[in-house]
Amino acid sequence: MIKTTLTYACRKCHSQDSRKNGKDAKSGKQKYHCKQCNSYGIVNPSPRYSQQDKQRALRVYQERASLRGVELALGISRKTLAAWVKKSP
Repeated sequence: MIKTTLTYACRKCHSQDSRKNGKDAKSGKQKYHCKQCNSYGIVNPSPRYSQQDKQRALRVYQERASLRGVELALGISRKTLAAWVKKSP
């Protein structure tokens, strides 16, 4: 019998010294706590918004809509929209 052992590295400090820390309420995925940098997180988080949602929100914003207007129309957080706008060319 062959057993496979997976070791995960912290996304912030890349340490492999982590432990299980419950489950995420929304996705039901295993959460981990890094003992080196004291951060918490999920190993493989799924993206919250698709690429199409992102493009649609940026297009609406570029057509002179306010961040608040895009937030109300599409249901995407203003902080997320601001980050997308800042990263877009």
